[in-house]
Amino acid sequence: MSILPRTILRSCMATLRHPYSALNVKTPAPLSTICDRSWGRPTAAAAQSDLSGKRLAHILLAQLVILGCWLLSTQQAEALITDESQVQFLYFGHLEYRFENEATANHSFFSLGEQDFFVVAEIAPRLSFLGETVIKPAAQAATGFAPSIERALLRYDYIDNHSITVGKLHTPLNYWNDRYHHGRLFFPTIDRPLGFSSMIPIHTLGLNLHGQNLGRLHFGYDLVMGNGISSSETGKEGTSMSVLASAHFNPIEGSRLQISYYRDSINKDWHGGHTGHSTYQNDINLHLFNISLAYFGKRLEFLNEAGYQRSYSDSTGFEMAQDFTNFVYIGYRFTEISTSYAILDLLEISEKNLGAKRGTPRKIGVGYKREFSPYANIKAQLVQTSPIETTQKKSRSFELQLSYGF
Repeated sequence: MSILPRTILRSCMATLRHPYSALNVKTPAPLSTICDRSWGRPTAAAAQSDLSGKRLAHILLAQLVILGCWLLSTQQAEALITDESQVQFLYFGHLEYRFENEATANHSFFSLGEQDFFVVAEIAPRLSFLGETVIKPAAQAATGFAPSIERALLRYDYIDNHSITVGKLHTPLNYWNDRYHHGRLFFPTIDRPLGFSSMIPIHTLGLNLHGQNLGRLHFGYDLVMGNGISSSETGKEGTSMSVLASAHFNPIEGSRLQISYYRDSINKDWHGGHTGHSTYQNDINLHLFNISLAYFGKRLEFLNEAGYQRSYSDSTGFEMAQDFTNFVYIGYRFTEISTSYAILDLLEISEKNLGAKRGTPRKIGVGYKREFSPYANIKAQLVQTSPIETTQKKSRSFELQLSYGF
């Protein structure tokens, strides 16, 4: 084979195999390890100094063809990078160890927590998709785990910072549910606040009008209409719709003040959400108010989530139940990777509440978080918990959690 076809073939094959090397761009670690970074460097073979005119013409022509191949591969690589940037796949999960000291026995065990599959896609310049599917522990499943679609929504940015979202979304009732997904990597603590067990409607399937970063105070709003607590995502058990109105402000960097109101009706004890269970067989009217105050600065971290709920049924003569929840988190970042914190978590479900399990659980604890990188951290907590039933005694636990994401 003559020098011209051989040089062209070798250069084109190297370029097609390793387009990122030609672009000199940073690639993910797995791809970096297999890229041939020696491509394009001078070879060890000595060049001939005595060239004929015909041979020199062949080499110059070969270099022009090589340049054309390189430009073509560069355009293909840029298109590939653009396509990849439109769809992003992420994975989050956590492992836990827990030692519990109870009145009758001690328990020590490891557990595998929720494994969160996350996808974000830009479908069109103003249209995007977000999906979140979780494999989580489920006692009734044969393997001990079951899949669950936690979010599946389309968002259209119709003007500036205003958008409309349809699908299954996290109900933007408070700071925690609006900012964190099911991956524990970004949680400031190991667990969610107690209010999520019986008061906070985590998900809504419906429509959300949303705005953010408006004006000097970075005002934002959410107006949501969707399936209520009684409804599931696949059926039509519930007959009423839930509504939510929420407003928040970010007056200084790292801060947020949010006020929300949620209205719903639980129809004949159909519970498609996360609000507990009872045997009451009539409709329950529900009003939920929430205020969140958050500040996450370079050193100090603070979060307070307070909720007040009123519920009643027409069949009980408008006898009203009043429930409360308050979660306080205070953290101090000693270094860029180390944070110590304390938590106080209170929940009070009234004896008159007809749609949730009554009780007054309490949780108080201290913890420490160390970040190995933005993609992994470990948290340790010492917690004392007062159970829902007043006849049970307090328990103490040591919890260790490794969270990761990539």
